[in-house]
Amino acid sequence: LMGGSRFAEIAPVRQYQFVQKSPQRIEARLVVARPLSDEEEGKLRERMLSRLGHPFDIEFSYVKKIERRAGEKYEEFKSEI
Repeated sequence: LMGGSRFAEIAPVRQYQFVQKSPQRIEARLVVARPLSDEEEGKLRERMLSRLGHPFDIEFSYVKKIERRAGEKYEEFKSEI
């Protein structure tokens, strides 16, 4: 969907998950190798918006790992609405 390898070209993103929190807001959960610079965040936001094709408000959230319940498969995009 999002082309995660393309994110790694911009910043050290190891894993990601997008969670739609409202019709206009997406939380981008990122597992990263190091803290990202403002410039890297800006470039990631641009790449994400171009891939999503909608002007969502994107909020970055940095996590140690993408949580999932036992038996639940990894999903790169989830909706909570």
